[in-house]
Amino acid sequence: MTLAAVAAGAGALQASPLAKALDYLHARQDPLTGMVGPAGVTQAADTAWTAMAVAGAGEAATEWRGAGLSLNDAVATLPAVSIGDMLRAAVARRAVGSRDPGMADSLTVQQSGDGSFAGSTASTAWGVLAYLAAAAPPSDARIASAIAWLRAQQAQDGGWAAPGATASD
Repeated sequence: MTLAAVAAGAGALQASPLAKALDYLHARQDPLTGMVGPAGVTQAADTAWTAMAVAGAGEAATEWRGAGLSLNDAVATLPAVSIGDMLRAAVARRAVGSRDPGMADSLTVQQSGDGSFAGSTASTAWGVLAYLAAAAPPSDARIASAIAWLRAQQAQDGGWAAPGATASD
């Protein structure tokens, strides 16, 4: 049971939608590794998304544990196989209270000269969040470069299209 459900009181007749969602995620946490989701390529992403949800709900990732490691421990070991993994892990680590000042330098290596991350609007938006999560100030030139690239990609309807697409999605 999540901390949100406990805080609502043992006598509550029906758990809130938030408590139900957190319970769902907690039930999918590996009790030994602290990771969330089925083993395989999506487990790191599921763990990162869960850490962000837990933090957004005001719960402590250190309290999410079974017999072994906590969600906080699992987030600290998230792999960075792809640029998406790296960006998501940076934001998840910050969400659970971890700061890695060296992360901004690692991100810089992945940022293209045009300001984008992999020429993708989604990855570049995550890049901005990751720089901020890595404690880069909003005035940082790397963030300004990414935002300028995003603005240049923005369609007339105000949205952004996936690489190769013509309509905003």
